[in-house]
Amino acid sequence: MKHTAFSIHIQQGIRVVIAALVPAKGDENAPLLAAAVEDIEAAGGIVVATLIQRRGISRARKPGGVREYRNAMNAATFIGAGKAQELAKLVSDMEADAVVFCNLLSKTQKRNVEEIVGAPVILYAYRLRNS
Repeated sequence: MKHTAFSIHIQQGIRVVIAALVPAKGDENAPLLAAAVEDIEAAGGIVVATLIQRRGISRARKPGGVREYRNAMNAATFIGAGKAQELAKLVSDMEADAVVFCNLLSKTQKRNVEEIVGAPVILYAYRLRNS
């Protein structure tokens, strides 16, 4: 399957960090990230870094694992609290203007991440298509 963007709105020359919550196993996230980079650059943005939160390998003894990777790691930020802090440091270190998130966040999650990282969050909306 390929990912096809249907919504990316960024300003020319904006420096962005791509962030995504992806499954821990497999490379099905590679086409998504490649499509995000391509679409951002086509719109005139500059990708300065990528931050990935992997989900699916459970350290707990209860079942879950890969089946739950689409669920938020943290209800407030979607990614884990530690990853959100790591994202903030990356945005600061790379002097990024914004974060492009490859997951659909709620309005509250988007606002919370923006407050933590100190930069706007742009949601990269996409759809899957065959071939």
